[in-house]
Order: sequence, then C-alpha cells, then structure tokens
Amino acid sequence: MTILNPSFETPGINPGEANDWDEGYSNAAEDIAAFAHHDGYTRPWEDFEQLYGVDPWNNAWQSEFLVTDIVRALFDGGGKQQEDFESGWKEPASPTAVPYNQTSQFVYYSGNFAVAMFDTLADEFEDFEENWGHAPWNQSLDTGFAIGADPNLTIASFDTVPQDFEDFEEEWKDNETPGLMYTQAMFDGLTLLYDGFEGTWVETIAM
Repeated sequence: MTILNPSFETPGINPGEANDWDEGYSNAAEDIAAFAHHDGYTRPWEDFEQLYGVDPWNNAWQSEFLVTDIVRALFDGGGKQQEDFESGWKEPASPTAVPYNQTSQFVYYSGNFAVAMFDTLADEFEDFEENWGHAPWNQSLDTGFAIGADPNLTIASFDTVPQDFEDFEEEWKDNETPGLMYTQAMFDGLTLLYDGFEGTWVETIAM
C-alpha cells in the first residue's frame, strides 16, 4: 500500500483539506448520569437530597426533633424515667470497695455514729487532762505553785555567797567598788536590804 501526500503538504479542493485524504464522522448515543431525587424522579443532576453518603442516608437527617423522635432514658435497671441518684449508683468493684449510693443517709441520727474515745482511760469526751500534745504530757502541767518545797521549783541562787534572792548588793555594775557614791537601799519599812516583793507595796499616784 502506498500512502499519498503523507505530510499533508498538498492541499485538497476545500479549505483545510489535504489532497488524497478523506474526512469521516460517526454518530453515537450519549449516556447521561441518572440521579434519584427526593420526589421519586430520576434527573441528570445530583441534588444531594436522597441516598447521599452511607446508610443511614442523607435524606434521613433532621433539623429539629419531634417528641416521637426521642426515646426516653430509663434508669435503675429500666424502672425509672429519671435519674434520682438514689440507687444503683457508684457500683463497687469488690465487696470491700465504696458501697452503693443508696446506702448514704440524708438525715443523721445517733445510730449512724460511733462514740469517739479519748485518752488511755477511754473517755467519751476530750478533757485535755491525759496524753495531750507531746511528752511531757499535758497532765504534768501545774496550775499553781505550792508554798514551800515544790518538786517543780528550784531555788534561785545569787552572788558569790549564794543567796536565794537578788539584793543587788554584790557584783552588780561595780556596786562594791570603793569610792563610788552609793546609798544602801532599804525596803519593807527600812527593814530589808532588798525588795522581796513580799511586804507592803504602796501604790503612789503622782498628781
């Protein structure tokens, strides 16, 4: 077979034609896409109103809920239509875990309580008389000092010659230094060389 005018350089009779070449055309039907619409008709476009997405389909959507669309919730084993938090709430994981909510008490009465016990003597009240605080315990305290020998008291000792009172007559601010002008103080009606704060103490109010 010999192909004439293979480069299409020789023009044909009609404009745009090549010599020794023919044009051919064929006819065919067009397949139009079909979409189902909400009104039951099939049209060549998608209105996204029916069977869009996966089941449940797009056409099952709602912009609001009716009473018939809602299923009432049931609580306490399906026996109540509301959650009153009175039973079956906070189920324990074991017999020793937190008990059910229904075991709680809204009203308090004495049978729910155990009496508090205090001290080694098992008092039903705290009298703060035994074993309170850290050792030495509270019961070792003194509310007053006994006259005479008291095991909790130690006599104070002053000066180089021990005395049980401070008379400020020895070793106090050069009190004994010769030549200094000191006058010996007398207390309690001029009978004591020190103020023991035991005799009469007269309050003087300056006007």
